[in-house]
Amino acid sequence: KDYKLRILILFLSVCLTACSTLVTNLTPRSQETETRISDDCAVKSRVYSGTQLNYDCLTEDDYEGMGLLCLIDIPLSLALDTIVLPYTIYKQYKYGNFCAERDKDI
Repeated sequence: KDYKLRILILFLSVCLTACSTLVTNLTPRSQETETRISDDCAVKSRVYSGTQLNYDCLTEDDYEGMGLLCLIDIPLSLALDTIVLPYTIYKQYKYGNFCAERDKDI
C-alpha cells in the first residue's frame, strides 16, 4: 500500500514539473505584446516569471493550499526558467512586462 502512495506522489511530481514556468510563458496574457495595466492585473517581468510565481504562491494568501506544490516546483521552475532565459530576455526587451491576472476577489 505504501508503494502505491509513493508512485502517486512521484507521478504527480513529474506531471507538475516546472508548471509555473509553463503557465507564465504559455498563457494568453503572457503572450500579449503590450502591457495593459488594470485593476485585475499585476505587472510582472517575463524573466524568471515561473520562479516569481512560485515565490508569490508561498508569500501571498491568494494561493491557499498550494504551498507544498509551489515549494516542490521552485527548483524545477528555476531550472526551466534558466533554460528559457534567452527567450524571456528577448520577450522582455521587445515587449516589456506582462500582465498577470489577479484574483477577482482581491
